[in-house]
Amino acid sequence: MTRDRLSGRRPSPGKAGSPRERGLTARTVVVVIALAGLLVAACSDPPSSGPENGGDVVTTRLSVTTATDGLSDTTPTAASAVVVGLVGVEVEVSNAVAPFDHQSWVDSLLLEFSLARVRNQQVFDCLAGEGFTLPQAAPLPDRDDPVLWSNAMFPNIEVLARDGFPVLPGTPGSLDDSRERSEEEAAAARRCVAEVDGNDSEAIVAYDLYASVRGPWETVLDEIDATDEIMSLVGEFGACLRDEGIPAEFTASVSTYLGYVQSLKMAVEGELTQVAEINERMGKLYVGCGRELFEARERLRGGERREAFLREHEVAIRELSDLLYGGGSSP
Repeated sequence: MTRDRLSGRRPSPGKAGSPRERGLTARTVVVVIALAGLLVAACSDPPSSGPENGGDVVTTRLSVTTATDGLSDTTPTAASAVVVGLVGVEVEVSNAVAPFDHQSWVDSLLLEFSLARVRNQQVFDCLAGEGFTLPQAAPLPDRDDPVLWSNAMFPNIEVLARDGFPVLPGTPGSLDDSRERSEEEAAAARRCVAEVDGNDSEAIVAYDLYASVRGPWETVLDEIDATDEIMSLVGEFGACLRDEGIPAEFTASVSTYLGYVQSLKMAVEGELTQVAEINERMGKLYVGCGRELFEARERLRGGERREAFLREHEVAIRELSDLLYGGGSSP
């Protein structure tokens, strides 16, 4: 798989609840796939290759801003916050639980990935304690990594309008990615998952708090997308694409168009010059036809409805912020 293969397809909405019950929340879109198995969902067997391929586990301390009901409270840099893989990145918790534009979606992605990495590392530490060797963790993407620019729900429209879709380097897998696990290792993996997910560690408690807000926000996003205004703009987006010569069957939605772009790149079999031309032309067209749609989504997601949502979930947001960055104790 190459990191260029981002379709931006929108998955089914996540539901609130424990990661033990439902896996990772939604709208991390195809980026999860593009990052070559960055996360392991809470399931019976973690993949044999571990949560990442190659690299080192990096532990850093972050500052965090929590904003609710129109007010901003900035907590001090946490003396006890430990988040894996985010070097020099500030995460705003209110953005992470209720993303409305590209940058707030990146907050959500990085926080979710980080919490999952902490939990997954506990699983792999447990496996190591039973004598099994697993790969080290690779760093998370930088906030401005091009792999995050192109997706169906939270695109970086200004960069895409200027440059088109990015051409991303390939990420070949290692031989270890496809190795067979012994029955002993599989059994140990099940034991370790049960142990980690059953101990109510701070990572698990934090993830449950995160999901308890992020899940309901998925419902809000779906309701916004179902409004007459957004549905009309989706229709205008498709009409614009058809006017530019895009086959009608690929203009019904943002996701179908992105799938069409992917098919064009696959057809040239990785010839980089042609891929670059396709990316530039189709990425600029994406924003040229979709800017009104993308801007309307941001406006509706980031307005009074979001402020009301943050007020409604203020207690959970503050508990999550305190747990992660305000002393490290469970609420």
